[in-house]
Amino acid sequence: MGHCASLGQMNGRFQILLVFACGIAAGLGILLVPRIAGDWRTVQIITLDDESHTAELRRLYGYIDVNFEILLDGEIVHRSADFSPDKANAFREQIAWDSGQNHLVFSVAGQRLFGCEIDGGAPLSPTDLKELKVSPRGLRELGYEGETQ
Repeated sequence: MGHCASLGQMNGRFQILLVFACGIAAGLGILLVPRIAGDWRTVQIITLDDESHTAELRRLYGYIDVNFEILLDGEIVHRSADFSPDKANAFREQIAWDSGQNHLVFSVAGQRLFGCEIDGGAPLSPTDLKELKVSPRGLRELGYEGETQ
């Protein structure tokens, strides 16, 4: 008999130790992989009034930075450059339709960073993006039940 033994020939304690070690490794993998790969979370979902298009804004929480991803009808149309996390300053990211409901606009801290045509997803030029009219949603549309001043 050689020096190598099959799993069936191993000592019972060693088998238990091996199974335990594999369980620990699997558990750590489940905990660490989402942190290494990032954790995409949905921030906002909007749908046109006629329900013909839906857009989703996701935020990626990484170890070093934050990124945003915009989906239009389930297809990724934009991934942002890096933002440095800072708990003292809120990002205030949002997506919105333009007033004519022909374009999707992504902004952070009131600055428009990306826009695209709803039909086809073609990106807008910086000039076209700046000229779009975006109507803010009313508090009632947001489900606000308090008094307004």
